[in-house]
Amino acid sequence: MGSPRLKGVAVFAASRVIMGKDSFYFPLYQAKKEYYRNVRDISYAHSKALFWLAALLVSHAQQIMREAEGYQVPHHRMHIPPKSSPDEVPPEWLLEALRKGEIVERHKS
Repeated sequence: MGSPRLKGVAVFAASRVIMGKDSFYFPLYQAKKEYYRNVRDISYAHSKALFWLAALLVSHAQQIMREAEGYQVPHHRMHIPPKSSPDEVPPEWLLEALRKGEIVERHKS
């Protein structure tokens, strides 16, 4: 189930990323929020997208740490690679897949 304290830290970090309108993660959040609002018809779309982004950020932090230590990182079928540069923006195919709720495969861009 996880530590509520650590979940709070992850949600706080995701909130800061959203408030800062990060060039990579903010569009991902918006696309996921749009999916929850339009496709799933969920009234608390912001909260669902916020928790999704928090989990994504934790996943990316873990991947970066593992790679820095020389460990392999298994890529699952819904893998979204971490942001690779400060000005990176997500590819449109990824945003469209998130908006539609499609399974996101690892694509080469």
